Amino acid sequence: MFPQVRVVVLSALLASSSQAAEKIIPFSEMSWLAEIPPSELFAVTPRLSLLSKEQQTRCKGAVLDFINGDKIFPVDIDSHGEATLAIPVQYFSEQTKIRLQKDDDAGPCTLTFGVAFSAKSPDRPVRYAEYMNLEAVYDQLVDSQAGMLSMFAPDFEGLQFVFADGATAAATLVSDDGSEIKLAGEQQRIKLPKKSQWLKQNPVVRFNEPPMRIEPLLED
Repeated sequence: MFPQVRVVVLSALLASSSQAAEKIIPFSEMSWLAEIPPSELFAVTPRLSLLSKEQQTRCKGAVLDFINGDKIFPVDIDSHGEATLAIPVQYFSEQTKIRLQKDDDAGPCTLTFGVAFSAKSPDRPVRYAEYMNLEAVYDQLVDSQAGMLSMFAPDFEGLQFVFADGATAAATLVSDDGSEIKLAGEQQRIKLPKKSQWLKQNPVVRFNEPPMRIEPLLED
């Protein structure tokens, strides 16, 4: 249920609820999507969740369209109310908007934006410190969206790796001296916390199976 969007960039500041059956979200509320900083090792992808405000389940009958002029991109929302915004960056402009439509009896729903990361070269070994460098990307996103309000944003506490249903969520930290630390996941997720000792050792992070995506792990 998208723990990553507590999880993701400034959900509280970006969330919008609506009793209406249709709502238009203007570019001004999502302009940060056009300012996602690049990362040498990781692709940074906008994500969103669309959940009923009361039950925190997928918003009933919800349909999302990303619109730019005569271009309409339907957003594929999964059964958990989550979606990736795989929209070409050239379509982020002042003419951009998101249209939310839902059943009249669905009640208020909350739309929350965030980001997820994925390795550009999945076969390349990645060390712990390289993963923790994603904190700088998170900080840039927070600053670009929140400005002075960024001081109220949740702190980056590490990363969460999300696996496909049925995959084995397990990882091993392998140090240069051969020592290993095993990490077991829960509900297809593994948490990789930020630890000074691990930064010093800077082990390689190896997974039993490649994760689908990587998300910021933020303080509660």
